[in-house]
Amino acid sequence: LAVPGNHDYYGGDRLRQYFARLPHLDGQHWYERRYGPLGLIFIDSNVGPLHQGPWLEQRRWYEAALSRFEANDDVRGVIVFMHHAPFTNSSIVTDDGDVIETFVGSFLQSPKTMAMVTGHAHGYERFDRKGKAFIVTGGGGGPRSPLLMGDARRHNDDKFGGPAIRDFNFVELSVESRQLHIEVVGLSKGQSNFYPMETFNLPWPVTEVAGDRTGDRSGR
Repeated sequence: LAVPGNHDYYGGDRLRQYFARLPHLDGQHWYERRYGPLGLIFIDSNVGPLHQGPWLEQRRWYEAALSRFEANDDVRGVIVFMHHAPFTNSSIVTDDGDVIETFVGSFLQSPKTMAMVTGHAHGYERFDRKGKAFIVTGGGGGPRSPLLMGDARRHNDDKFGGPAIRDFNFVELSVESRQLHIEVVGLSKGQSNFYPMETFNLPWPVTEVAGDRTGDRSGR
């Protein structure tokens, strides 16, 4: 499962190679999936290449998808994935205003949403807004971008107290009975051993769902 980034649109490709590598997406720029009690929403945050018509269509679909998951008694929480980060202290890219305007408001207002997971900034950051996590992760192997520090930061509430240039990383989410457990797995440049860069938990917005009386389950 994937979401397109800005580089996937480079060279006038219009995602030809992206969809060739991911034929099971059947040409969908945005879609939803279920994993146990989790509702998963995948967004194409490239507003320029999409143009206004598809962008507005996606927004309507997104808000309907949130409503469907809210109404589904089998869903305990919702995670939203997209490439561009609404909030970041990156020194290379800025907060994405289109993402903020189009997706963040509905995300914050939906009771079941738990985390918005993004990339683009080539680092790792975690913000908490109204009890919901905004996770920026950059572990694809590209050049790491330094974050603004001190008084230069746009946001002073980064929950991860790391240096300006952060290690390569990926985020592993595990479904547990009382919470969503999240471990950020780090890899230092030039090293071969992964290490736990950060761990934290997000409690379920809905404590129990219909037909789910099992113990912990894990997934990636």
